Amino acid sequence: MVAHTTISLLRISLDGPNTYWAEVRPAEEGRAVIVRRGRDGQLEEITPWGYSVGSMVNEYGTRGFTVAEGIIYFSNSADHRVYRQMPGGSPVPITPEGDFRYGSKVFHHGQDRLICIRENHSDTETDHPLSEIVSINIDGAGTPGPC
Repeated sequence: MVAHTTISLLRISLDGPNTYWAEVRPAEEGRAVIVRRGRDGQLEEITPWGYSVGSMVNEYGTRGFTVAEGIIYFSNSADHRVYRQMPGGSPVPITPEGDFRYGSKVFHHGQDRLICIRENHSDTETDHPLSEIVSINIDGAGTPGPC
């Protein structure tokens, strides 16, 4: 079937002369990777093996990544943490472990922070997670908090 072999394109992000998008790859068990097209037209796969870009905020997913000044910020599908990936570098987590999901990330240039939706799934007494807008320090210091 064609549907099982076709790469899906998701979530375009622009940063300077570069265009970024996510590709969902059925041949890699549905792993989603960020691809960059540079000014020269060359394509580069950014997401290393062991990571899959995606956010399940609102159960169906939201913007799983954003890019600012060449630095990529993305949610990893396996652990729901947000990672920072410098050009040519490996992903580094910038949110703590826990039963949280982060989506709809935008970069706040004036404060060098990410602003996003966070779902808190840690309360087992309720049927629905607590959703809130939080600010994340891009160096990973501190705990994400209200905007």
